[in-house]
Amino acid sequence: MSSFFLFFIFILQLCHTHPFFINNKMLSLYRNLKKNVPRSYDPLDNKKLIISTPAGLHGFYLFGVSTYIKEHYNLTNYIYSGASAGSWNSLFLSFRGNDTAFIEKALNPSVYNVSTILQIEKNMKHMILENYNETDFDLYKIHFGVSILTFPLRLKLKIYSGFLTLEDAINACIASSHIPFITGGPIHIYRRRISIDGGIFSYPYLKYIRPEIIINPTMWNSSLTKPGNSSIVNFFQIHSTSSNVSELFEAGYNDSKANKEYLNSIFMNY
Repeated sequence: MSSFFLFFIFILQLCHTHPFFINNKMLSLYRNLKKNVPRSYDPLDNKKLIISTPAGLHGFYLFGVSTYIKEHYNLTNYIYSGASAGSWNSLFLSFRGNDTAFIEKALNPSVYNVSTILQIEKNMKHMILENYNETDFDLYKIHFGVSILTFPLRLKLKIYSGFLTLEDAINACIASSHIPFITGGPIHIYRRRISIDGGIFSYPYLKYIRPEIIINPTMWNSSLTKPGNSSIVNFFQIHSTSSNVSELFEAGYNDSKANKEYLNSIFMNY
């Protein structure tokens, strides 16, 4: 693998895991994006937004956080936007079936006990399509950030939404998570476009709606998700971390429970 691609992958991973990129700039980026934008009526104006960030293998921690939120709060008026691992988490947030059964299937070792992240994604896709269909998800609620290659050799952020089929929504998650040579080959095609991990961009989410909460792997300062614990090495040695998937999920759930007062202030009206 060339030194250029190694450097490219390192920068991707840094953006995915370092709290400076995840926390400190997020709302300021949102404000800058909102400036000088012509406003007209949009049905999304009446919705509240939950963002899920890139997280690498720590996406299972996000999964635990979202499970706690779904169990304890009414999300009827919320929509979801995510990139990379955050797109998968947003897809789960839009699920309206039996969460317990879904979680049991997703955390089954047959899904994640494999040698590559791409295989995890394929197994997750198979599991979801085998057991669920469009009626089990509020697909209109999800918005995924994907980096697309345009002519001449320019990366552009594309927010995909309005999914008509569950398979298309899952394919968008895979496109949003594609890191060349890590989660597949050098090129991934989605909707006839060369697509790369949405986490390349600083704010790969639905714009013009201020997020109520940003679900990210460092939000509760867990020792399991500190920068460096999901290093670039783990992308090549996934078998060394896959056994901790359930631990990450449980930590996300329990850390959210420990911070329920903060969550109450966001999701409950007093």
